[in-house]
Amino acid sequence: MNPQDMKQVMEALQNAASKVELEPAPGMGNLIKITTQFRDRNGSPFAFYAYTRGKRKKIFLTDAGLILGTLQKSGMGLQMGLVQSLLRTYGLMFTQEGVVIDQSDRSIEERVTSLFQAWCAADGVLRTWTRQEG
Repeated sequence: MNPQDMKQVMEALQNAASKVELEPAPGMGNLIKITTQFRDRNGSPFAFYAYTRGKRKKIFLTDAGLILGTLQKSGMGLQMGLVQSLLRTYGLMFTQEGVVIDQSDRSIEERVTSLFQAWCAADGVLRTWTRQEG
C-alpha cells in the first residue's frame, strides 16, 4: 500500500470511531448512554454507559447488563466463571447483578477501549458458538 492508501484507511477508521451518539438516560441521574456505529452479530449497536458518583471526579463505565443479556438471549449455556475470565483479560468485572463495570484507575481512553474490546470478544464468542450449533 502506498502512503495515500494508508492515509485513506486511517481517515476512514477515525471517521467511523468518531461517530457516536450521547444521550442522557431518563430517570437515571447523571448516567449517559454512548452508542457507537459498530454493530454486533444481530445488527444492534455496541453501546455502553458512563456516570459519576456524588462529587467524585472519576468517570465510571458500565454495559448496564447488555453483554450478559446478549449472551443469555442467544440460548448459550453460560458458565459465569468463563465469562468472568474473559472480562478480566480486559480489566473488567461482572457485578452480582450481571453488569460489567470498569472502575479501575486506568485512563478513560484505556477503559473505553477495554469495554469495547470486551463487547467484541463476547460477540465473537456468540458468533463461534452459533456456527458450531447451526
